[in-house]
Amino acid sequence: MKSEKDRVKLVYICGYGRSGSTVLDIAIGSGQGVASVGELSNFADSWLENRYCACEKKLRECHFWRNVSDQVSGMSDEQIRHYEERRRVIERKRLIPIVGRANIALDQEGYCIKTSGLIEAISREAGVPVVIDSSKSPFRALALSRIRELDFYLIHLVRDPRAVAWSLAKSLERDVKMGVQNELKKRAALRSAMAWVHTNYMCEKVSSLLPFDKKLFVRYEDFVKNPHQLFKKLGKMLDTDFDNVANLLSSGMPLPKGHTVAGNRMRMNSSIRLIPDFEWQERMPSVDRRKVKLVCGRMIRSYGYSG
Repeated sequence: MKSEKDRVKLVYICGYGRSGSTVLDIAIGSGQGVASVGELSNFADSWLENRYCACEKKLRECHFWRNVSDQVSGMSDEQIRHYEERRRVIERKRLIPIVGRANIALDQEGYCIKTSGLIEAISREAGVPVVIDSSKSPFRALALSRIRELDFYLIHLVRDPRAVAWSLAKSLERDVKMGVQNELKKRAALRSAMAWVHTNYMCEKVSSLLPFDKKLFVRYEDFVKNPHQLFKKLGKMLDTDFDNVANLLSSGMPLPKGHTVAGNRMRMNSSIRLIPDFEWQERMPSVDRRKVKLVCGRMIRSYGYSG
């Protein structure tokens, strides 16, 4: 087994959708010695379907991902399909004993070696020791944390559930080139609220299994209001200087685009800036606010949200 200093640092952003994980991923990846790759859980599907990278080239034409694939053994389409089948089984929530114990029987050859091999290849190609994965799923987080070849860190990202429900109440049409692989239909506020509670509860459970110096709890609202505070903590955790990133974000300057393989459609924008979004406070119907508060009330208070 590799020593800790020789292992790739994998920073995993865990949380519910529409919580700002893509912009946080890109922001962290703008730091020196860090690579942002987006939702890495979608790599297999993205590669097999030759979807668009954030650099606006399709994955198989993108020099970064083509070079990464050349460094990983077993990258034929058939082998990738087999790996994806194993990944989905291992990261499936009903199969992981997450509450009370953390003993997971991972498939070393079919999952651990190939997953760590992909992340190590990303690290080598980018020439950095830190890789960001913003796949969000707490069940994937738990599985990744048990891969001994990786030095695993967790960021539990939360956003006010009313803001999340308001965002999910909007539909999106399919636009492959702009990073929307499937049509996204409107979601009812009550459904969003229940899923938000369940996902964040599971994120808390995974976080509780990790050492204190390997995890951070981040509120989206704090991140957009004061990025310097977050990046000071993150820099200490990863032993990395993020001052330039915090300065870019605070000044409203655009962030450099990397090679994010999947995530929010904003990753395809020509210019990515940190723009606070509190539209829900003025436009969300009061009846939907009440529904969300009814379901999420305890967590809203525990996470420091008012109202």
